[in-house]
Amino acid sequence: MFVLRGRWFAGLVSALVVVALLGAACGDSDDPDPTPTATPTEVDAAPDPTETAEPTPEATETPEPTPTVETVFPADGVLPRSVAYGGPVWELTDAVVTSQRPADYVAGEDGRVVEQSYVILDFELRNDSTGIGFPSTQARVQLTLADGSVIDGDDVRTTNLPPASSSEARYAFEVPHGTTFEGLSIVIADPGREPSVELPLSGDAPPVEAPQVTELGEAAVVPLPGIEMTWTLEEQHFGRDWPLPFGFRGGALFVGTRSEVDERWLGLTVEVLVEGCDCRGGTLDQAATVRLFVDDAPISPEARDSSRELMNAQTTSDVMLVFAVPAGTLEAELQIGPLDEPDQQVRVPLVLPPTE
Repeated sequence: MFVLRGRWFAGLVSALVVVALLGAACGDSDDPDPTPTATPTEVDAAPDPTETAEPTPEATETPEPTPTVETVFPADGVLPRSVAYGGPVWELTDAVVTSQRPADYVAGEDGRVVEQSYVILDFELRNDSTGIGFPSTQARVQLTLADGSVIDGDDVRTTNLPPASSSEARYAFEVPHGTTFEGLSIVIADPGREPSVELPLSGDAPPVEAPQVTELGEAAVVPLPGIEMTWTLEEQHFGRDWPLPFGFRGGALFVGTRSEVDERWLGLTVEVLVEGCDCRGGTLDQAATVRLFVDDAPISPEARDSSRELMNAQTTSDVMLVFAVPAGTLEAELQIGPLDEPDQQVRVPLVLPPTE
């Protein structure tokens, strides 16, 4: 009996030891508590109700400075003043130094202001020619500043100029701030052409350039067989602008009507009279074969016009001729008659004005 109970007790003890060992083994796990535990989260402290949040300052844009309106006018009595170029007379009617945009500028009104300064010149062009029109009043106008700098103008406003009419043109020049009219001057000068007279924008104005007109009254008999023909030279026009109201069918540009550099235009008006004519079908007035001789060198006309090229007895023809001659020419000869018949030619001497 005692033996049996002892064995039972020893078995119980062994079972308890096994259970204890299994429990110890389970206790070695990295997570002794398999139940997940919430990780504590830091909570921001509530703001103190006594503290007031400062407002975030709003970004403000700094306005750009408004350009200053700069307006300067010529001295009293300076305008209007005129300069001749290409045939028409250019009368300067208005002038201003301004910071307003040239295309919009109107005297006495507020226009669009820009940061740059401009000299704005308004011209009225008067075309007294009854036979020549200009499809454009565009030309190169140059402004000379007081320090000698030369600025080409922009033709802001140009139009056409029909015969015996007037038109307007505007030119603008970009100039330094603070520019005044003292010491300023302009010239009209297309490339390769004689420039206009310099026109100052202060002080006294120079005389307006004009062709020099000389009354001639020189008569010459053309020795044509069986024909009584007399050429009477009436007037001589000499200068740098196209001298007579003909030529340029369809219109002219100023580069065509202003003489080339170191040249002058010579215009002649002539009356051709045929009293007797032993010729069937008439005779030519000889305008087509006229030559001008300068230092024995022949010069053909730049243009010619005849009111009656084919003539009969008791008829007249009004002839106009224009030649380009070297500047400084003082003497010339006009040859009239067939080019291939020296015995039927006549020469008329001409005296030209000194070149200015």
